[in-house]
Amino acid sequence: MPDINTKETFTQTIAKQNDLMTATVVYQGDWDKIKATIENLKVGTTGKQNSSAGGNAIDGFNKDNDFIAGAVATRRQGGLGTLQVTFSRRDQIETWNLDYLEIQKPILNWHADQKDGPDLQQLRKWQRLESVDGAWEAYSNFLTEVGDEGSKLTGDTLKLAEKILKGVDYFSVYTPVLTRTSVVTDLESLTLGGVGKIGEPSGSDTAAGNVDLSKLTDLAKEWLKTADRLQGAVDGTFQRVEQWTGADKWDEDLYETADSGTGDAS
Repeated sequence: MPDINTKETFTQTIAKQNDLMTATVVYQGDWDKIKATIENLKVGTTGKQNSSAGGNAIDGFNKDNDFIAGAVATRRQGGLGTLQVTFSRRDQIETWNLDYLEIQKPILNWHADQKDGPDLQQLRKWQRLESVDGAWEAYSNFLTEVGDEGSKLTGDTLKLAEKILKGVDYFSVYTPVLTRTSVVTDLESLTLGGVGKIGEPSGSDTAAGNVDLSKLTDLAKEWLKTADRLQGAVDGTFQRVEQWTGADKWDEDLYETADSGTGDAS
């Protein structure tokens, strides 16, 4: 604390909940100096950053990393006062969430990756009959040639044509999306970015709930990092939200591969 002729009282409270630890200490001294001190305190900064605070005066707390969370000044008789300062420390803990993204694909993509999937060349021959005069019967019977019963579509090509005839233009597929939300207290050592790069999601050993990340990443064969958001909080910390979208295969001609061993290369 600055030189305000204060004396630390014996009242000190330490509380811990989830990822937050707070400590409150009370000082006594000249009211005018206490008033000037609280007016200059910068809540949300560390003791080192806050020139008015002069460092963290609480034993066991780090003035470089513990943030000033709040202060209360009270005037007493005889020109004296008390200054109550609360310091906070956030653990760099993370949480993981799983969701699924719906993607609509043109119906022509149905079973396109199958070995015996639809023959699109035969399908186009059938589709052209829709606009040919006198060819409706052949079209409705899934023939590629008028009057030629041997030209009827078969297999997945027939199934695809039946869907098109019913008016189906698109179908939905669902792919996993992993979201990592973490508390950040040190931006200097943080690597940001990596959005648009192929790489398996990575985490730390501070995940809440003992999450087995391998069970989540096994839901897709490949992952693309699709978001990296950073939002500051008034307590001086930051919340980082990263997302990865899964797929059977991401085209390496379109997306770069992240640095080996990390899912958040920049």
